[in-house]
Amino acid sequence: MVKLSSPSVLPCDAQQIQIHHLHIITYSDDSVDIWQPNGPDGRMLHVTRLQPTAPYPGRKDPSLIESLNAIVDADLQLVILPIKGSSDFPASLRIFSFHGGELLHEINLPGTLPNAPLTYRGGKVLVMVADEESDPSRLRMSVLICDAQSGSLEGGIRIPDHLAERERKRVAETSILWPAFITPNFDIIATSSEAWDSTMEVLRYPTSRNMDYPQPDANFQLTESIEDGDEISTMCSIALDATTFVLAVYEGTGGLPQGRQCQNAFHAIDSQSMTVRWSAPTVWGQIDRIWYISSADAIIAVGKHNTGEKWGGDGSDSPWTTTIVVLDPSTGAQRRLETIHHGAQGTPVKLCAVTPGAHDPELMIVFEDGQICALSVEHFVRTGLPWAGHRLETQRAIDGTCTVNWALLAEKTVFMSVSRADGSKAITYINW
Repeated sequence: MVKLSSPSVLPCDAQQIQIHHLHIITYSDDSVDIWQPNGPDGRMLHVTRLQPTAPYPGRKDPSLIESLNAIVDADLQLVILPIKGSSDFPASLRIFSFHGGELLHEINLPGTLPNAPLTYRGGKVLVMVADEESDPSRLRMSVLICDAQSGSLEGGIRIPDHLAERERKRVAETSILWPAFITPNFDIIATSSEAWDSTMEVLRYPTSRNMDYPQPDANFQLTESIEDGDEISTMCSIALDATTFVLAVYEGTGGLPQGRQCQNAFHAIDSQSMTVRWSAPTVWGQIDRIWYISSADAIIAVGKHNTGEKWGGDGSDSPWTTTIVVLDPSTGAQRRLETIHHGAQGTPVKLCAVTPGAHDPELMIVFEDGQICALSVEHFVRTGLPWAGHRLETQRAIDGTCTVNWALLAEKTVFMSVSRADGSKAITYINW
């Protein structure tokens, strides 16, 4: 088990925070600041303050995956802050200097931005937008390509022509076009799902040659394997190497995501040949996060599942579980599957994640009552979680009278929004 320090309070009056790789972005009423964790004596190290200030772009719970996120690129000396869009702050991307904090560029965007993360590679930003006022031929959703270094809007991608008839029949929701992977030469691989069907398109857009809304130059379909399935969509993805990535794909039936009516598939896709290298065994529930840990030669995916059955059978405990699956990156073989029953633990899981960018990555599990289970990824891959019966062995990180509202993970630091017994709240952090 990893030995944790005592909790510390943020060195600023921040209402919200976000984390991008090795940097923390804090948001208060009148400032946005960039920090590094683990400065001298374990304290956070201030990098810069962004000017002018901007509103927090994410959701109330910043740990949710479906949330607009800021991007910090220390190599290119850029901070990219999305503005969701309102009467006071029209939708845009603001690009700031990493060290000076001054505004370098602002790229104006149409409409408002959905709660969807930005995709980024080497100065290029992919922004999902819903174009509600466009004519039907534009099919309502597009992904814009922005160059953060020059501050220009370079083009985008849309639902392709061969799916136009499908999209005109859609009434339940906006069109789905999800950017999954950017190749080294900047072709975009995206997925698109019907509102209610058992197939999903995987599309390659040749944006390395043409960024002005090109048609895909290759595509294929993935079909869900769950019996009587009528819902399939991409949840998250991760690069394995320069040309291969893994899709975590949700499959459901009946519109009720619980029990045996929902599962997650995994597919490793070669972006050059546009073929599936391998497909891994499915797991019940919904996968939210996925990592490739080269030092452990493993893919780790984390998700949740409403089993439909409460722990203990007396109806008093939670039916939710947290799932952690380990896959072989070469074959997709399932090397480990762990399930944490919230009811058995006596408290819900608030965060289950792998530390970003660490040379010796850790798996961190934070519970609502402040218990934490932290261990090295390599140890977890070899031996699994430390169990004491049906409960995980944990450390107590905060006072037992406090409640963790959400948690976020940086390198060697975990941040928690904590509610105290007296009704006050604070964002605290713990190093190791």
